[in-house]
Amino acid sequence: MLQEKSLDKIKVALSINKKTAFDWRHKILASLSENDKDDFTGITENDEAFTRFSEKGKRNLSSKG
Repeated sequence: MLQEKSLDKIKVALSINKKTAFDWRHKILASLSENDKDDFTGITENDEAFTRFSEKGKRNLSSKG
């Protein structure tokens, strides 16, 4: 957001869908507006343990084993 990248550049950089990039951007902006208006500093990370992943509809499912 500070770098003002387009959704297309964000989706390529993060290897995600454009809709996901859009949703994440708005979730982050909404949470920042709910903050007590202090300066936001630090690193924001996303842990894959909390990211929903579904292989529903895929023809070649990955198997762990």
